[in-house]
Amino acid sequence: MITYHPIFTFLNKLRRLGVQVFPAVMLLPPNDTHFKQMIDDAMKSIEYDGKLDVILKANKMEKEFFRNPKPVRGN
Repeated sequence: MITYHPIFTFLNKLRRLGVQVFPAVMLLPPNDTHFKQMIDDAMKSIEYDGKLDVILKANKMEKEFFRNPKPVRGN
């Protein structure tokens, strides 16, 4: 009997509903929190400064990207 990881079952259900999913995975060295923080900061930076919008628009993918909430600015 073949068993599948729950994430694959979930992705198949989404595909049947017409939702396209493009998973992205980055393998990072274990126990290297500084490197992980650098990658996280770079990803946030391209999202918050508008570069991500340019990339998505150029590839006609504006509607396929679930955006993170924008940072809240104080008064």
